[in-house]
Amino acid sequence: MHSGRKLNRLRQELPEDLLADAAWMEAHGYSSALPSQYVRAGWIKSPARRVYRRSRTSLIWQQVPASQ
Repeated sequence: MHSGRKLNRLRQELPEDLLADAAWMEAHGYSSALPSQYVRAGWIKSPARRVYRRSRTSLIWQQVPASQ
């Protein structure tokens, strides 16, 4: 699947402000390198190693348990 389509799909599958780990990304069809590319491009953030989120706001602790 084209990277742009995957980015659009990620916007639908991963609610803004919730976290997804690398295992979730891989289980949903994203190669291990793709999230790093999205982080470099500024489309997602990585608050911790192999953890990703879509957001324009700062991470608060309540988002961590809500993501599980």
